Amino acid sequence: MNETPQSANDREIRAAERAHDHVKARELTLMDAATRDATEAIRVALAINGGAAVAVLTFTGAVTYKGGLALGDLKLLLTSLGLFGIGVGCAGVTAALAYFANSLYSASHGATDFTWTHPYVRANAKSDAYWRWARRTNWAAVVFAALALILFIAGLAVAAWGIWSLVGRR
Repeated sequence: MNETPQSANDREIRAAERAHDHVKARELTLMDAATRDATEAIRVALAINGGAAVAVLTFTGAVTYKGGLALGDLKLLLTSLGLFGIGVGCAGVTAALAYFANSLYSASHGATDFTWTHPYVRANAKSDAYWRWARRTNWAAVVFAALALILFIAGLAVAAWGIWSLVGRR
């Protein structure tokens, strides 16, 4: 049985529609996963830096309440508090960058050309530009997230050193 040009065209259109639907579904799945993972990473960075800052503040308050210490004695503890605070700021920047990266990825997918001939979905100059900016923003978010964790570790080390120096004086 020979296929008519109309039925061949209909088959091509159906294949294109399936490809378009597949790309849209994959886009939504990837965006949901990226958003969820970014949110969890940001929560962790905020929680550890914020919790550490509260712990240092509590310890500093308890130590100064007992008296006998000058502000200079708490220099290292206050430095660690600053490191934790900057870590919280880095986590906030990470959140903003993650939002922008996800928006740019979505814009990249939305800017692609849907066609009725194979491969049915094609990148163009606009979608490529969005994609490049999304990648850059994504890497900047990774850098700030790593910086938040590094600041947490540095803050812990400085706080431990400060506590050790206080214990050594007593």
